[in-house]
Amino acid sequence: MIANAGFVVDTVVTHTQVRGAKPIVLESTAKFFFVSISIGNNVLAVGRVPINATKFEIPFSLTKLMPRKEPYTVSCSATYHGDQKYTTNASLSYLPNPVSGSITKFDARTGGLWTKPFDAGHATGYTPVFPLGFYTSFDDYLAKDLSILDDLKARG
Repeated sequence: MIANAGFVVDTVVTHTQVRGAKPIVLESTAKFFFVSISIGNNVLAVGRVPINATKFEIPFSLTKLMPRKEPYTVSCSATYHGDQKYTTNASLSYLPNPVSGSITKFDARTGGLWTKPFDAGHATGYTPVFPLGFYTSFDDYLAKDLSILDDLKARG
């Protein structure tokens, strides 16, 4: 399977009551959730996710999906210790290549922004975007040293 995408899963367990959350009974021998992620009857990914994991990535292939403008509804179910089951839904956007303009996406794992510009008749790959603005009247900050922008770009 070509894993060219991934679902980011959090399995944080807390003793604080959270509205809409379902309680869990922790077992000393069970250390994982068994997770299944699907769209309709099409299972896209399965995996074992440790308890209290954050930003745990489960890879999957986009080959089972067609790019489209409408988001897909993704179902995620997690089973713990055989009999405790938790489910949730999310949206997945898998956009076609742009015919003009660009696409910007948010990376939930890193918190970064990525863009896919339309260039000379075809869409290029995604590149990172660092949304930053400067007040040019702030002591001529950039006028004194334009290499600041190059340094920020090099840092991603």
